[in-house]
Amino acid sequence: MDPRNTNDVKKTSILDPYKSYIKARMEEGYLNAVVLFDEIKAQGYPGQIRLLRSFMEPLRPVVSTKATLRYETASGKQACLIGKTLCMSCYYLIKQTLFNR
Repeated sequence: MDPRNTNDVKKTSILDPYKSYIKARMEEGYLNAVVLFDEIKAQGYPGQIRLLRSFMEPLRPVVSTKATLRYETASGKQACLIGKTLCMSCYYLIKQTLFNR
């Protein structure tokens, strides 16, 4: 091994003893770095959260967001519901449209 060639040297990390635990927790769905940091800190991890986050980032699943289809309707043709309650703006619009013809 040539000491001048840094590619031959495998760098060790203070995170190495915790990597298998972190991977297992991530496979279980725990993707919050703060939560995992607290767990490995309790196990004796002496490092910072930055190192944990940089390790976790390439292991995170790719999340693709769905595009939202937006459309416009004529006034009074569609009402919005908040929970199971008609919002007040739509209530007054419907009331005015139905009763003030």
